[in-house]
Amino acid sequence: MRYDKIIPIKLVANSTDELGNVIEECVKLEPIMCRFTAWTAEDITLYGRECAKTSKKVIVKTGDFKEDFERFIIADKEFNFKVLQKGNRWTVIEVLAWK
Repeated sequence: MRYDKIIPIKLVANSTDELGNVIEECVKLEPIMCRFTAWTAEDITLYGRECAKTSKKVIVKTGDFKEDFERFIIADKEFNFKVLQKGNRWTVIEVLAWK
């Protein structure tokens, strides 16, 4: 396991166009600390073998994680994510399309 910083990205309504559609802008937020962890045999059984090939499991403190995060920047690349488990102390997320 290793600790790293990830930068969350949030969509913020910036303005509207002539038709009244909201125009959103991506805003980088303060970096948060996270822990990259390995997929366990139990995880692979639950989520399938593909998860271990194309994604990373990341643990973030629940207080640092917000539901309105859109994406994360890790090593100067943007990644989508999905929440696997949210607990009182930690939130486990899957960073998708890791290569």
